[in-house]
Formats: sequence, C-alpha cells, structure tokens
Amino acid sequence: MSLCKTDKLTKLDKKNAKKILIADTAFKLFLKNGYISTKIIDIAEAVGIGKGTVYEYFPSKENILIYLIENVIVPSYEEIKAEVDKQKDVKEKLKAYIKFEHDFIKRFGVYCNDVKIQLFQADAHISEEIFNAILKIHIIQQQVMMNIVSYGIEKKVFRPINPDLLVTSILSMISFSLTGCNFKKYLENDTITFSNTNESVQDDVFDIILNGIGYRE
Repeated sequence: MSLCKTDKLTKLDKKNAKKILIADTAFKLFLKNGYISTKIIDIAEAVGIGKGTVYEYFPSKENILIYLIENVIVPSYEEIKAEVDKQKDVKEKLKAYIKFEHDFIKRFGVYCNDVKIQLFQADAHISEEIFNAILKIHIIQQQVMMNIVSYGIEKKVFRPINPDLLVTSILSMISFSLTGCNFKKYLENDTITFSNTNESVQDDVFDIILNGIGYRE
C-alpha cells in the first residue's frame, strides 16, 4: 500500500517537474524573443517534446504566462514587502527596495519589463486574466514604495511633495536606471547580449534619489 502511494507521489513529482520545465523554458523564450513572437511550437522544440505535450500541461500560451506571473514573479515581489517592513530607517527601506530590483533584474534578465510592455502594446487584445496578473505586480510596487515615501515624508527625509508623483518618479528612475546601467549592451553576430558589470549602481541610484543631481559645494 505504501509503495503504491510512493509511486503516485513520484509520478506527481515528475509531472510537476515537467510543468515547471516547460514554464521555465517558455519564460526564457519570452524574455529573449518577446511574448508575442514566441509560439507553442518554439517552446516544445526548446524543451525537446511534442507540441501536444505542452498542451497537456497548459491549455494555451496565455496560461503559461499567467502561471509564471503568479508563481514566479508575484511571489518574488511579495518578498520585498516583508524585507522593507523589517527596516526601521527610511534610507534603509529605500536601499532594500533598490537592492531587490537590482537582484530581480540579475535573476530574470533585462527584458523582464519588456514582456509586460509588449503585452500592452500588442495589437491583439490581451485577456483580462493576464492584465490582472500583471496588475498585481504594479500594485505591490506601488504599495511598497508608497509606504517608503509616506514614512520618508513623515520623518522629513523626503520633501513634502505629492506622494503619488514621488512614488511614480522613484519607481521609474529605479527601473530604468538599473536596467540601463547594470547591463552592458553590445552587438555580436547581430545578436544583442547583456553582461552584468556594475554592482555599485545601487548606491548611485540611492544617492541621486536622496540628493538630486544639482552640484553642491
């Protein structure tokens, strides 16, 4: 009886492992070639399985993306909420968030944000499920940064500027600065590749947010 349970568990583990492999491979292709351009057959060939096997695990490409967002991306962002809350000092909270975004780009690649952009710019209508899944990420980002900004204004670390404007400005700067500075772009055989080179950029971004770009004696 126990052996039978073990066999079932093993089969379940193998099935879950295959599902994760398909999703992971799809994610890499989404980041490399774009969500719109990636086809189910591309994913199947990259994994080394038939197209029909992919459909056994995911009914559509949309389901793969939703799975990735809800099981990989969103949990990653939820981790930063707890990490920021642990910090008592406003500056340490901001540093923790910048470090998270830096590590996130290193982990998932410079094109991660482009996947979201491509979806919203696509001619085809994106499903409400995908929209809501992506919206979860933005909501977490906004909530975490709003808590930092509100606390910063309260402690007089930030000037009492419109909090919504501050949140949008800081998030935009962090995202574009880390993406642009952390990766050195070069062309080789008509292929764009990225190499992480600059760890100190986190400190530079933090300094600009806190002190601006004006020269000071």
